[in-house]
Amino acid sequence: MQRGFANTGLPLAARTWQELNPTYESLEVFWTAFSGFVGLAVFVLVFFSVLEVLTMAFLERIREVATLRALGTSRIRVFGDLVLEGAFVGLMGGVLGVVAAGILGALFNALGISWTPPGALMPQPIRVQLAAGVFAIPLITALLATIISSLYPASRNARITVAEALRSI
Repeated sequence: MQRGFANTGLPLAARTWQELNPTYESLEVFWTAFSGFVGLAVFVLVFFSVLEVLTMAFLERIREVATLRALGTSRIRVFGDLVLEGAFVGLMGGVLGVVAAGILGALFNALGISWTPPGALMPQPIRVQLAAGVFAIPLITALLATIISSLYPASRNARITVAEALRSI
């Protein structure tokens, strides 16, 4: 449109609704910061939830650890196996979450919801972005939170002596 205005010699300018609405940019900055805060809160929530669950799950398996240690399995191997189990739980939870989010996002997009921005005449569709980067962040967050939260219970179980573990049987 701008080239057409220039060719005809009309002193007109084409502007987007974002340019005409000065509050849009500040709202976008606010929601980006708010999303980052919510992401951090979710990470902390996942971390402590998984920490509690894995601590209980690993401590309930003291007999298994005692048997493995009595058979000669090293502490580092027990630690590695427990952290690997935590990583697997995080990966499965992250993948299930991403699949569920993708299905819900596709359903939302199929509804075709739109809104008319301030100063605009035509409604704009509201769409959920279904790109790989959008799905990668929650998946990585779930995986990292689970791996980090499995370190403490795994190290606690791996450090237990065979005699102490067998005493709890």
